Amino acid sequence: MKKNLSFWALVFVVGGLAGIFGSHVFLPWAAGLSVFKNIDWVRQIKQGTTVINRAEKIYITDEMASQDAVGKLINSSVEIISFREYKKVGNKEMLLPIPEKIARGSGLILTGDGMIATSLSLIPIEASKIIVKNDSESLEAEILKKDEISNLVLLKIAKTNLPVAAIGDYKDLRLGEKTILVGREGDSGSSFTDNGFVRKKNPLAIQFSDAKSILGAPLANIRGEVIGLVSKTGAEIQVATNEKIRELMKKNGS
Repeated sequence: MKKNLSFWALVFVVGGLAGIFGSHVFLPWAAGLSVFKNIDWVRQIKQGTTVINRAEKIYITDEMASQDAVGKLINSSVEIISFREYKKVGNKEMLLPIPEKIARGSGLILTGDGMIATSLSLIPIEASKIIVKNDSESLEAEILKKDEISNLVLLKIAKTNLPVAAIGDYKDLRLGEKTILVGREGDSGSSFTDNGFVRKKNPLAIQFSDAKSILGAPLANIRGEVIGLVSKTGAEIQVATNEKIRELMKKNGS
């Protein structure tokens, strides 16, 4: 037994000495030979440095995450404009020479075949024509379904192959978590964005830095997943969650 232990101890010592000799004597000598000079790891030994493995860390800043989230959401955001074409004069409905804009805000494309959700506040009772605008065109929409409790409306346009954003879950949000809003505004229907944070979860309430023109705008988490849209504005901004939007689509048989 002692002989076996002595044998393996000798092997261990000899192996260690061979390793030291190889790394400190033989390999530096071999690195000077022309046959080895083009081998990177041998050349590094000659230079006195050996790179075994290199790891890179990528840091994603808050600004980068926000920009990425906006990029995922911006193509699914559209402008909603409601017009009235008739005006009541006495007991009669008079046709207006030019349709009058009575509401304007944003909406969210839900399906590639043209289903869109927005705030019911953007579709007044007197509205007789609803236009959906994106960067390239304007299309007339029809009303499919209304949800007065959640203040949502489901619209449909005759368009396919539309961009659709990923849907997240508002229940995963934490108090104080950052959120991203993307909407459309102005005569050009240009896109705008705003950052907010979760102020209350049940019901969901978001505090924004600027509450102007955000009605109907889709809201996303920092990963760019839709968690709802702004259904009401005023003293307190109300958000219709992704859960309410799904319920509206189910009621329509989608």
